[in-house]
Amino acid sequence: MAKKYLSITDARKDLFQIAQESQKPDAHFILTINGKPEVALMSFEEYEAILETIDFLSEPGALTELGEAEKEIEKGEFFDFDVVKQELDFARKGAMVLAENPKQKYQPKRRKK
Repeated sequence: MAKKYLSITDARKDLFQIAQESQKPDAHFILTINGKPEVALMSFEEYEAILETIDFLSEPGALTELGEAEKEIEKGEFFDFDVVKQELDFARKGAMVLAENPKQKYQPKRRKK
């Protein structure tokens, strides 16, 4: 992870260059005020990924489930992606056929005025 420390004053001079460079994977800028780290700058994509990870890990039992999944993978207890994709595509096509020929058409209810 490439971290670069800059004073906020220096960062202001090259803000557009820093913003462009922060789009590179693992490029982080730490902006300092009076020598103290105060602001972290990274790509929005990476920021969102961090938030999603925090959200996932905050779910009760998430780490346990993740550990169990890793053990299942080590044992070879998983489904082949191509097989699952094929089965899901078949299920989706089947659902589309049902949606095209419903027994009863949906009629929205009228709201009372």
